[in-house]
Amino acid sequence: MNKLRIGLIGAGFIGVAHANAIETILSERLVPAEFVAVCDTDEERAQMIASSFGAGRHETDPLALINSGDIDTVFICAPTKFHPELVAVAAKAGLNIFCEKPLACSYELVKKMQMDVRRHNVKNQVGLVLRYSPVYNVIRQLMSDDSLGRPMSVLFRDDQYFPIRGIYRSTWRCEVDIAGGGALIEHSIHDADVLQWLLGDIASTRGIIKNFAGHRGIEDLASAHLEFECGCVGHLLSTWHNILQRESNRYMELFFENGHISSAEDFIGPVSCQTGDGELETLSSEEVLRRYLEQVGLNRPEYNCLHSMQAMEDYHFLKALVSGAQPYPDFDVAVKAHEIVEAVYLSARNGAEVKLPLGE
Repeated sequence: MNKLRIGLIGAGFIGVAHANAIETILSERLVPAEFVAVCDTDEERAQMIASSFGAGRHETDPLALINSGDIDTVFICAPTKFHPELVAVAAKAGLNIFCEKPLACSYELVKKMQMDVRRHNVKNQVGLVLRYSPVYNVIRQLMSDDSLGRPMSVLFRDDQYFPIRGIYRSTWRCEVDIAGGGALIEHSIHDADVLQWLLGDIASTRGIIKNFAGHRGIEDLASAHLEFECGCVGHLLSTWHNILQRESNRYMELFFENGHISSAEDFIGPVSCQTGDGELETLSSEEVLRRYLEQVGLNRPEYNCLHSMQAMEDYHFLKALVSGAQPYPDFDVAVKAHEIVEAVYLSARNGAEVKLPLGE
């Protein structure tokens, strides 16, 4: 196909991460593409990010950029509230769409967005970046060992300092009308996705949400008891706190009938595994990365620039477009993660167990 023509909407923290990744991928000529424009309602910021990361120009009107005919691929990195309209317009314009998570502030809007991309048959991907985590991919590999037996329990702890401060400075994340919610939907949408990816469908959940910081509708603690269809029982604990030295941390521990797997990292880091009466083995960060890169065919030197979260997912998105494949994870995958989050919210509000899938 001809060169992809890329536009990026939203030049905040995550938009800058994607702009950096796009510039890296294009400068290394890993895909044939042109970085056409960066768009942000703050013109000074749009201009600065465009010039810093090699985009041809800057814009302030996202709808005008989408309908300009100058781009065929759009990265939507604006605050959550604006995702549904931008996706609807981009889908109607026939653009390839990468949309950051969460897709929308409500589950109903998420399902509408899914229908929008289906109706217009556009290629799409969602920023569920942990699908490209070397740690979780290696854990998934290790789980394929039948000698472990059946999964019995999983503990997943996710903590981050409240992202209105520090390196994130996403002040809109304390406004429920823009964000839709707090730690559960904004951060642990990733965790819901990873847990279902590793262990299969969730049959039911019981949830608790709490608000310590006092921002209306923005939970900073979420706890979910999860029962999987495979029989495994899980607990997801998600916290936003004020410890600025803890930017973003995840810990996962899995017990099987005959084994144990754990990691305190969520992208590149060591993974520990013990089977039966054997000794505890720890795969080093280097070994985890090596195994993952070998698995996805990116173990040659020219791909060393991809060893970051956004670079890895953006490369796979753009590469899929160039090859004519459907990018992954797409809106259909994201809807299932949103359904889990919605079930936890429903349970917390009603004080009762919620069964999945919803509506059955």
